[in-house]
Amino acid sequence: MIRALPRRPPRALTSLGLALLSVPLAADTAGAGGLDYPGPGTRALGRAAAFAARGDDAMALSYNPALIGLGGRPSLLVNSHLAFFDACVQRSGTYSDNVTVRDRSRFGDSELLPGAGGYALEAFPRVCNTGPPIPAPAIVLSLPLGPRFGLGFGLLLPANTGAVQWGDRDGTVRGLRGELRPNPLRYLSLSAGGFALSPSAGVSWQATPWLRVGATLQWGIFSLDGVSYGVTTGGENPSLDGRARIRGSDRFVPAAIAGLHLKPTPALELAATLRWSDDLRGTADIDMRFGDYGSSEPGSSVPTDSRLRDLSLRFPMPWQLTAGVRYVSRQATVGEAARSRTARDALRDERWDIELDAVFERNSRVDEVVLRPPADLTLTTRQLLTDGTLLTLDVPVDNAFRVPRGWKDQLSLRLGGDYTVARGLCALRGGLSYETRGLDPALANLDFLPVQRLGLHLGGTLRLNRRIDLSLAYAHLYQERLEVPPAGSPGGARLAQMSADGSGRVINAGTFRSHWDIFSLGANYVF
Repeated sequence: MIRALPRRPPRALTSLGLALLSVPLAADTAGAGGLDYPGPGTRALGRAAAFAARGDDAMALSYNPALIGLGGRPSLLVNSHLAFFDACVQRSGTYSDNVTVRDRSRFGDSELLPGAGGYALEAFPRVCNTGPPIPAPAIVLSLPLGPRFGLGFGLLLPANTGAVQWGDRDGTVRGLRGELRPNPLRYLSLSAGGFALSPSAGVSWQATPWLRVGATLQWGIFSLDGVSYGVTTGGENPSLDGRARIRGSDRFVPAAIAGLHLKPTPALELAATLRWSDDLRGTADIDMRFGDYGSSEPGSSVPTDSRLRDLSLRFPMPWQLTAGVRYVSRQATVGEAARSRTARDALRDERWDIELDAVFERNSRVDEVVLRPPADLTLTTRQLLTDGTLLTLDVPVDNAFRVPRGWKDQLSLRLGGDYTVARGLCALRGGLSYETRGLDPALANLDFLPVQRLGLHLGGTLRLNRRIDLSLAYAHLYQERLEVPPAGSPGGARLAQMSADGSGRVINAGTFRSHWDIFSLGANYVF
């Protein structure tokens, strides 16, 4: 056996999982752009998340805390989305493009022709998300305290990508003729999942008949679990790939929402909110398997496991600013109008309304993700040389790893409204949402793909009795088809593999296509 230490530690191999962080680490952001889709809450989803000035159910805790308790009676809201994320990527090129030396793996010999069992000349197959539908539940309690104050408490989960799976869990896909092949997206992401929960508490105060203010505090709890691949040196030789599974968490990420609501006339309402979140600072463990595709035959790698524990991670979180304007046509009598100054029941008091919200998301704060290992960590690789010698490399890990993200700010527009079909009984709603592109296509990745997005939203509420409202909603989000030209061409791909020697090949040229279908059901109980 030969043991050796390379001159440079494979910093890329210990940062394989960093590309996975942005999917599960999104906090609840009231349906803004960027990490989330618009937006949490069944009623809000049905009107394109145009909810900052309306806020007539307990989700005001998240959208605009100034409106907490506006219903005038205690209420409990329970709702959940079920989101279907349809996404496929067709990477440009063939398996032979970046194979630097003859490769023997469990997929075959890179120098054999397709008819003889080789596959290197095959074009990359299209790979699609095969992950399950993604739930986004919420339970929120609203407690009015007299005519001027309100309290709100809730458990909120973000409305975002959640769990995704690209190809099969073992890192393979089916080739053009149905044979097993290495996943062409493995250096971007194989799978990503996790859990995010935001226990929240808020308070509102009616300072004057036309002004309300409020604030919500959130305790963010995050966990992540994802898989990706990397290499020791540039190239896409399957037998030299390393598989990394990263699992991490941060049990305390504080966030705050400040809200303002103005009512200059009975028909016109204005709203503004600001949401801030602390950066995520947690710990992570990475389970590595070098030579995951190796066949353990001469000229191939021998699968070898290593574990890195207690790495610290930092993920910057964006903040957001929302402004909204709402016009409402009321059908209340004079007596009811006086009462509605402190108790809002839109199904009883309003004929129709329309609201426009604008959301600015400061995503450019996410400049880089940092993973820092403790001292005395070591990784091990093994390769069986053609003469039968087993070469083992023990690699110290002692550097901080910084992965540049370069995200861009986004502007989101939400236009939505309600129409009361039968007063006190039934209302229909709808809306349109739009988000600008928030990335450079040349750096497109699977973890965060904020392309231009146009959403069509529909919903309705039925009052079953004087205590229970049942709401339904559906949204279809059309997402921009993103074409990333090959490297070297104008506007061409620039995202490279993470590799130990800095020679990673560009891996993100191709076509990215995706859309969302979101269904939601909610019930509001008034005590």
